[in-house]
Amino acid sequence: MRLKKMITVLSPSFALTSIVALSPAIASIAQAFPDTSISAVQSLTTLPSLVAIVVILLAGRLSSVVTKKRIVAFSVGLMILGGLLPLVFHQHFWQLTTAGVIFGLGYGGISPLTTALIHEHYSQEEQPTLLGFQSAVIGIGGVLFSYIGGQLAALCWWYAYGAFALFIPILVLVLMLPKGELSPPVKSVEGGGLWNSYLLFYVAQSILFAVFFYIFQTNLALLVTQRGLGGSQLSGRILSCQSAVGIVSGILGGRVLGRLREFSLPTILACTGIAQLVVYFSRSTLPLFFAAALIGFFFSIRMPAGYLKATSSVAPAAATLAISIYCSSSQVGQFLSPLAINSLGELLQLDLERKFLMGGGCLLVLALLSVLWELRCKRRCGGGEGKTDPDPRKSAEREPA
Repeated sequence: MRLKKMITVLSPSFALTSIVALSPAIASIAQAFPDTSISAVQSLTTLPSLVAIVVILLAGRLSSVVTKKRIVAFSVGLMILGGLLPLVFHQHFWQLTTAGVIFGLGYGGISPLTTALIHEHYSQEEQPTLLGFQSAVIGIGGVLFSYIGGQLAALCWWYAYGAFALFIPILVLVLMLPKGELSPPVKSVEGGGLWNSYLLFYVAQSILFAVFFYIFQTNLALLVTQRGLGGSQLSGRILSCQSAVGIVSGILGGRVLGRLREFSLPTILACTGIAQLVVYFSRSTLPLFFAAALIGFFFSIRMPAGYLKATSSVAPAAATLAISIYCSSSQVGQFLSPLAINSLGELLQLDLERKFLMGGGCLLVLALLSVLWELRCKRRCGGGEGKTDPDPRKSAEREPA
């Protein structure tokens, strides 16, 4: 019974990286719609993130009037509809875009609630273990969706959407969840307790990271095809490698973050930048797998590291809102990535390979700026560990929310 409960609670997390199923098919979709810009084609993997932003910000408030189980079940249903619709309607590009919007509405519903389900159904002592299992489940989902998507896309580009049939057993498991309880009403937080220079820095850092990180996700299939290394199947295997390594780092995430401390995010930025440079200089498949493994290891712990920084930047009463804002900022960067990178590429006259060079260089510069920021914060905090800005918390103690 305990195992059954754990499986049902963790099952929605399996879908968090599901959109990678389409990444191996990007090159084939671009060929199927030659009159559509490459940015628009790439946005099929990022459009759901933009749509999800509004839902993510509303999910916390909605859970005070509707149980999390019902929200998640309805959201998974939307992902099934949006994910499988292109198997029937794929003759026009607008049909794929419409499906992406529906998919994004569902994705926004489950994103903030996967962790909330763990907090709802498990004690404080059990939660760290479950959060580690959750990272593993997310990684396993990434492996399966990218691998199956690549295999199906090799047969026909729109077959890649068939990978989303995996949502059907997830919906069955979600319906088996305990009913749960309504969340307490969200208390209003004054702007002074939420927005400050510290949170703004991490939000901006998150957006820029996502913009340059998703060069790998949205351009890998194009690069593999251009270099004549393979097609959708190879791209799917490389992305599966990224997710597989992420399983390991997800389980070890607490230890890794504990060792890196305040320099977790700069390290993640730097290693991701190095991986992009490896892609640029490589001329065979093996370095691509190495780059994917390096990215996968650090990407898996990026959001937990960011959540810690976001919550330590604000008053305790604003912690939940800070997490939602930080999560949304990542979705904004993910959506902007194809448009921003392709626009910069045209402006600087960069070919496909040099986009990886630009991404790697920008991430390394961002990592350096982040190191300087953390040193400044540490100095202002008097050398304290684990706190970015003590001022919001001190003010919260003086004036309870």
